[in-house]
Amino acid sequence: MKNIILLLLPIIFLSCGTDQGEGKTYTYTVINKSGKTIEIRSYISYLPNVTPVITNIENGQEITKTFEDGLPPSGYSFKSFFGENPNRDSLVVVYNQEKINFFGDDCSNTRNPLNNCFYRDEEETFIFSLEDYQNATPCDGDCD
Repeated sequence: MKNIILLLLPIIFLSCGTDQGEGKTYTYTVINKSGKTIEIRSYISYLPNVTPVITNIENGQEITKTFEDGLPPSGYSFKSFFGENPNRDSLVVVYNQEKINFFGDDCSNTRNPLNNCFYRDEEETFIFSLEDYQNATPCDGDCD
């Protein structure tokens, strides 16, 4: 009997604890309605020698990625969409080798997919529009 109590005691203590809940699923979608093929280069600004992750999106194309967060939650954002490393904090968007946009990790522009103050829900969609293309800076074919 004493052995049974000694055996059950650790099991009881190990089964006690707070309910950790469930992890979250994050779904991010990017749609290209700019009228141009776009190339998105994702960088880590403080590691300039790290090769960028490149995402090509044809005009009219939609890409969706889903991320499963565990416990404890670490959180996801569009930074994860443009490169699995969440430290990717800057983007270069090239429209058909004609125009270019630069985005950093800041909250000042709602047309910035890295704006964590605006795009922070579990399900988000970012649309590159014709207006984004028109507001981009011409690069005269030398967008590298």
